[in-house]
Amino acid sequence: MSTISDEAWVHFGTNIQHRRHGRRETVFRAGDPAERLYRVRTGGVKVRRVLPNGRSQILKFYGPGEWFGLQQSAVRTATAQTTAASVIESVPHRIIQAAANNEHVQQWLTCLHVRELSYLQDLVTVIGLLSAEERFRWFLAEQAPATRGGVQLLMTKGDLADHLALSPGTISRLIGRLTEEGSIKMTNGHAPVARYSGYHPVHEMD
Repeated sequence: MSTISDEAWVHFGTNIQHRRHGRRETVFRAGDPAERLYRVRTGGVKVRRVLPNGRSQILKFYGPGEWFGLQQSAVRTATAQTTAASVIESVPHRIIQAAANNEHVQQWLTCLHVRELSYLQDLVTVIGLLSAEERFRWFLAEQAPATRGGVQLLMTKGDLADHLALSPGTISRLIGRLTEEGSIKMTNGHAPVARYSGYHPVHEMD
């Protein structure tokens, strides 16, 4: 979590709302009014969008300290659901807009927009050009850079497969392979990443 976002968050003071959610509970649905911006305090969230052909794709997973629900339109275009028991913080968009002239808030919003766009652009490139194993290693590196150490992946294998346009069987085989090499460690059906070395094929292709 950056210093800018911390300072911006404190700026909102008593307008911050905290809510507990059980696993697989919906935070907001596509079609709902886009009235709040959210941050994961504990647990995790996945954001899914239904495509024009009726299929859906998980756009991104969010863990502790990460923001979600940022968009320009007044109506939600995707659905957010918890991947584990979670505490979610939120602040009304009207409060953010009222503070938009604050330097820290401006920097924070710019940072959020750039981060979201960059991830989605990389995801398109990864799915279009990389092999199954390269996609999975890219995702692990995004979730647990070497500078931060390990992080537990709270999503299911099916969710991972959906996000990376792979099959659940392929995800299972990749988890087995990377467990053998020591990159990840299985615990209670989930895959905590242990000191993943970092792998950025998108950047290497530049």
